[in-house]
Amino acid sequence: MWKKFRKNSLKFFITVSLICLRTTLIAQAIETFSLPAGFRINAMQEYKEDLYFCGVILDTQMHLEYASIIKWNGNAFCTIAKSSLDSNRIYYHEVPGCMIVYNGELFVGGGFDSIDGVRVNNIARWDGSQWHSAGMGVVDTLKNDSMNVQIANFCVYNNELYVIGHFNKAGNVPVSNIARWNGINWLNVGEGLYSAKKLSWAYNNIVYQNKLYVLGNFDSAGRVSAHDIAQWDGIQWGR
Repeated sequence: MWKKFRKNSLKFFITVSLICLRTTLIAQAIETFSLPAGFRINAMQEYKEDLYFCGVILDTQMHLEYASIIKWNGNAFCTIAKSSLDSNRIYYHEVPGCMIVYNGELFVGGGFDSIDGVRVNNIARWDGSQWHSAGMGVVDTLKNDSMNVQIANFCVYNNELYVIGHFNKAGNVPVSNIARWNGINWLNVGEGLYSAKKLSWAYNNIVYQNKLYVLGNFDSAGRVSAHDIAQWDGIQWGR
């Protein structure tokens, strides 16, 4: 009985020790991984073994908020772009709000004019060292202002990058709140998503059973009547 007691006690001690060690390691990791003070995250994405965050950061001294993109390399944070007068700047009206990896590059979307001196029109590509535009980006020609645009989300479907939000032109292609990028050119998605009665936009999309589902504020998807949700099969819209 004494041997059994000692054996069980040893098992209990080892189990408790392992739990304590794991808790300590997790606590140390949490303590090490602490976002910069005042940073509010809109999205995060892993890219080339680093973790990227986009959003806004509060300057407590100036009482101002700046758009910002930062990355965590496992040991420390570094700034990739921010809206201040330095070499890594974002000129913006809104903020970067979504990210995705496509064709080996990190895409960032939102409502901003340029990054690091590169005109991007609300969508930018990061190759790990430099920023690039995606063609001529997306704009709203009705307002004649790229800053009236907001890209809400990305999704990869049939090897193309689908971009949704509020805009009516992608590159030189007329679109309606949704467009696709094939790595070289912008293409429309049928006749897009629109409404004759209200302000229209799209804000979420997902691939399900080999179809692209889109949520938003619209009455029509192409020539199909659709109340705020529609599906795209790669050729045509449906409900």
